Amino acid sequence: MLYGAAWMHSAVASRVAEEAQDTDPSCELQAYLTSLLEPFRTLLDIAVIKWWKDHSIIYPTLARMARDFLAIPGSSTASERQFSSARHIGTDFRNRLSPTMFEAMQMLKGGYKAGIISTHLKITALAKELDCTVDELMLDGV
Repeated sequence: MLYGAAWMHSAVASRVAEEAQDTDPSCELQAYLTSLLEPFRTLLDIAVIKWWKDHSIIYPTLARMARDFLAIPGSSTASERQFSSARHIGTDFRNRLSPTMFEAMQMLKGGYKAGIISTHLKITALAKELDCTVDELMLDGV
């Protein structure tokens, strides 16, 4: 009985593989997106890799892509940099900063470094609104 089941599985797998080779990757993606959700069984990362291995016959292109992305190790470089940056703000001289103010300072610092926040643009707009130059605005202390 075991041989029969293995043979049937092999026959079905080869037929599905042949059909999958003839399909367009966009059709494969559409089939994946419209397929029914499977029950979530475990939190193990290996389960995701095993799922893609089991379904690589049905979704060959997506399975190759998943193997590429799942092989990338997680990195904590950004968070480590953030903690190092926080060390410069949370010194003994600034030990009275509340947690809310400390968080706000970290967010502002990150925004300036990432270019999300720019005081130059805001000061230029304010100077234009007040009909003066940036230098005059800075000298006035506004």
